[in-house]
Amino acid sequence: MLKQNCYCNSGLYYDECCKPFIEFKEIPKTAEQLMRSRYTAFCIKDASYIKKTMKERALELYDEESILNNPIEWKNLIILDRENGNPKDSEGIIKFRAIFKKFPNKEELSYIEEKSLFKKINEKWFYVDLIPLN
Repeated sequence: MLKQNCYCNSGLYYDECCKPFIEFKEIPKTAEQLMRSRYTAFCIKDASYIKKTMKERALELYDEESILNNPIEWKNLIILDRENGNPKDSEGIIKFRAIFKKFPNKEELSYIEEKSLFKKINEKWFYVDLIPLN
């Protein structure tokens, strides 16, 4: 069986990268690992994983329908910057660009660029809020 590259563009295979997190067999050790696994969950439309990795304001804004019925096809993830978010940190910020096709039958690519705040709560990383870009 051919191994699939991970959706998060880490350079690893899906089985070795985000799949163990999405299946709750492992816990992300860094904010970046959580961010990458959340991106992968958006790619495969795993709304349950996305919701379970959110707290605080982010969870208040959670919208399952927008995840499940979104006509976006995610194409690539690029990590632009990271602040903290290491195993011993309690907070981390990841700035990223996610490239997508809005309608899978069209070839035009677009992207979103965001800064996300992550917090470690009870030894688990969670996405908690969006930080406005300057």
